[in-house]
Amino acid sequence: MKWSKAEDELLITLREAGVQYRNKLPHFPGRSQDALRNRMGYLRNAERMDDLDNQIIGVFDIETTDLKADIGFMMSWAVYYPNEDRVVSDVIKKREVSNLSFDKRICKSLRKEFDNIDLLIGYYSTKFDIPYVRTRCLMNGVSFPEYGTIRHTDCFYAARGKVATSRKSLGVIAEALGVDDKTHEPKSVWRKARYGHEPSLAKLLAYNENDCKVTWQVYNELKKYGKYTSKSI
Repeated sequence: MKWSKAEDELLITLREAGVQYRNKLPHFPGRSQDALRNRMGYLRNAERMDDLDNQIIGVFDIETTDLKADIGFMMSWAVYYPNEDRVVSDVIKKREVSNLSFDKRICKSLRKEFDNIDLLIGYYSTKFDIPYVRTRCLMNGVSFPEYGTIRHTDCFYAARGKVATSRKSLGVIAEALGVDDKTHEPKSVWRKARYGHEPSLAKLLAYNENDCKVTWQVYNELKKYGKYTSKSI
């Protein structure tokens, strides 16, 4: 059953009056307490997504040696701050591959960068980037933001529901939406970079930074067709 405007307005009024999720909510015909709590959370989230001007947004991407974090490691990370048109990034060094410390230093630098962000935006970051970074941080003895500290939006799920393309990779979605800035690097760059080849690492970092900007463009194109939601990192 579709939620009515009157129901939404009453739930917003209750929340603004200080009613919490754990409280027993007033009876709504045909609505369970769980449904009411979920709707209240949805409305709160939608309100936050409408108030992005007062939040620090960071668009995030990583590059890795492997798809599984207990086998590979992170080679670079980048965060694009669209409100400032500024990119912050870091990449491993050849000596870190040689001495087997791998991504420990850049896990620390990324963890520090997370402290500056209210809303993190990524592409397929729910299933890949965030779990990967969390795992690498834990394996390196680096703290990771706890539940409720940073909100996160994944453009992949909007793309999956709004665009009927043959694949849902960032490059395919960007092309379909007319975002033509997605760059490509041959697989040889990744092969060399994982061993600390500095020219390849430089190319990889530029690719990483550009993907953040492309993700932001995709985010803005897709938001024309529906509201985004966010949840904790």
